[in-house]
Amino acid sequence: MAKEPVTKIIKDDDGEDHVYIFTPVGSSKGVKMMRTLMHIAGGSIGQLIDSIKSAVQGDEAALDADLDGQLIGSALRELAKSIFEHGDEKLFRDLLAFVTRDDGRVEVQATFDQVYQANYGELGVAIFSVLEVNYGPLLRRLFGGEVDLSGLKDKLTTKASSLFSSRPTSIG
Repeated sequence: MAKEPVTKIIKDDDGEDHVYIFTPVGSSKGVKMMRTLMHIAGGSIGQLIDSIKSAVQGDEAALDADLDGQLIGSALRELAKSIFEHGDEKLFRDLLAFVTRDDGRVEVQATFDQVYQANYGELGVAIFSVLEVNYGPLLRRLFGGEVDLSGLKDKLTTKASSLFSSRPTSIG
């Protein structure tokens, strides 16, 4: 059974709301994307696994462990940071392939340059939301219970805006 699309409202860098529709990717593409993300952010994923191992006491199973939310949050922030530091336009476009904006009227991948021109905070939240829609359930199953990612989304938006707006660039 196909998963239903997820609708979210994301503010652009000027404060205007945009209705996004995130369609979960099929498993074939999802596995390929996961492999690429793991290659880019392997160290961050390792840090996440280490934080879970450190939470396990004695013979207690990882799913029953009382996980340290700060350690997991730190590892997830590193994962998001790695994606932005080592990813490229192709990766971002691939991640946004099944995303529409403005209630389905704008295909994000096809209008990438126009939608995110000087609008990198919105891009960061959109990328994060793709990861959350497609891989959030996996994280919750692996680590038991809910993983609250809302604070990470805000930090990612701030970090993405500062990364792109403070760096001098030379094109050509």
